[in-house]
Amino acid sequence: MNDDLQLAANTGSTERRRTAPIWWAPQLLGGYCRDVSDATIDYIELPAGELSATKAFYAQLFGWSWVDYGPTYSASQTGSIEIALNAAATPLPAHEPGAENAVGPLLLFSTADLEAVESAVRAAGGHIVSSIYPYPGGRRFHFADPSGNVLGVYQSAP
Repeated sequence: MNDDLQLAANTGSTERRRTAPIWWAPQLLGGYCRDVSDATIDYIELPAGELSATKAFYAQLFGWSWVDYGPTYSASQTGSIEIALNAAATPLPAHEPGAENAVGPLLLFSTADLEAVESAVRAAGGHIVSSIYPYPGGRRFHFADPSGNVLGVYQSAP
């Protein structure tokens, strides 16, 4: 049965017209979708081809301790979010040095002292991809961890 007929059959309609793609059918039909407004981000998994170096980097930078789940996977509880490192995953390529927009999603840390965190990233062995720059709402920079993941740190404007 094609999408048009399936939608018509589910709604009881005898009209053969496309009112919406079939993936919208649950919203149109009601009762098929449950409320998911309580969903929150609480687990972030980063590729970590250099698992040992990446664990050491974040341990030095943020003081994170790691629990190993086999030889290729580790996780650290950081407040309400758990960060995991997966040696079997591949990171996205970094954006051009100095660019203000990342390739793919960009995970950002908030801080009250941007310069101190930038120095700590360098001291821990991270690579600064984009030095501190202003953006509407504050300032930020991007860095790459030892596995090549690009992340950012921002400081809100006063």
